[in-house]
Amino acid sequence: FRVAELLLGRGIAHFDEAVVVDDDDGIRGMAVHGGQDFPVFPGCRRLAGRASGRLDGTVADILEVKGTEVYAIGPRETVYDAVVKMSSCRVGALPVMDGARLVGIVSERDYTRRVMLLGRNSRDTPVADIMTAEVITVAPETSLGECLHIVTRNNVRHLPVLSGDE
Repeated sequence: FRVAELLLGRGIAHFDEAVVVDDDDGIRGMAVHGGQDFPVFPGCRRLAGRASGRLDGTVADILEVKGTEVYAIGPRETVYDAVVKMSSCRVGALPVMDGARLVGIVSERDYTRRVMLLGRNSRDTPVADIMTAEVITVAPETSLGECLHIVTRNNVRHLPVLSGDE
């Protein structure tokens, strides 16, 4: 688990407690919120203090550790193909790309709510039919604190990162 994904996905803006070690092996530690433990990943510069919940750093810091490989799906591909790709890539959402243009995002939650619960066939349903077309994005220089505010304010779990128009 990565603390940023967990915390951003849950809209947590503060922690009950945080313990962080910064040494030659990088930054690591644990944040505790509501009785749950959240590991701190090496790309997080600092997670400081009791009850502050302040994340220093930017999206670029996370990408430096995580990498910049993008797994995507096309709008005309089937939902089944999207679910298979999410599973094989071990991700919970995929940007939907029409060529080099971001046209939406599709998640496991979209599949559950817009296909499975409605009795639709994932092999016959195009991704375009279930994706979220209005995608909220961030730039590499966006602060982690701002990301927390964005996901909380907009009730979203995934923030695709765009550098310019790509």
